[in-house]
Amino acid sequence: INNMERDIEHRCMTLLLRQQPVAGDLRRISTAMKVVTDIERIGDHASDIAEIIPHLVTVRKEGDPAVSQAIAMGRKAYQMIQDAMAALTAEDELAARKVIAADDAVDFDFNAIKHTLAQEIAADPAKVDAALDLLMVIKYLERIGDHANQPGHQTPQQNRHQTNHGSLHGWAGAPAGLASHIATRIDHICTLLFAAGSGCLLQCVRRHRRGRSEEHTSELQ
Repeated sequence: INNMERDIEHRCMTLLLRQQPVAGDLRRISTAMKVVTDIERIGDHASDIAEIIPHLVTVRKEGDPAVSQAIAMGRKAYQMIQDAMAALTAEDELAARKVIAADDAVDFDFNAIKHTLAQEIAADPAKVDAALDLLMVIKYLERIGDHANQPGHQTPQQNRHQTNHGSLHGWAGAPAGLASHIATRIDHICTLLFAAGSGCLLQCVRRHRRGRSEEHTSELQ
């Protein structure tokens, strides 16, 4: 995902330097660069959730009401990403406004689950670790919803400044592809929350950490 982000940013910078776009084309490139930053952060949050899951599955049982609510919240955040990028690609202002409104539902779920976890801790302080793990998960999901909301805010701006220039037709295709990849990843995490064994998830986390380490080493070189 990080490599895809860098590739898109490189393509945007190449367009800026070689074509020197103006007006609507310039705004499209600027929007793409802003959107990929939000999408990359969504990917980071998805990885953060994955790192919590191995411990979470050892302290909470399948069918736990709070976990079921968290999974439903994750599905909503996932749908927001898909809808936001579809709206941005189509430059559909009405669809974008629906995405912005959908963020309220994710925020509502966050507050509802947080309240449930607070009651759980009050009733049994020994459950604080299990509650905090899930609290971190829903906080990341809430942030994912916030980042997914940003392309929705960009779409109306694009519509207000549309031009007839056709040189950058399909400009949003790359960010949309990146968002689809991350949305699938989030959906996979929600599905695996209790369906997969913690050993398998630990292997995924270790691979992810190795990838980050290799990437850091490459940057230093």
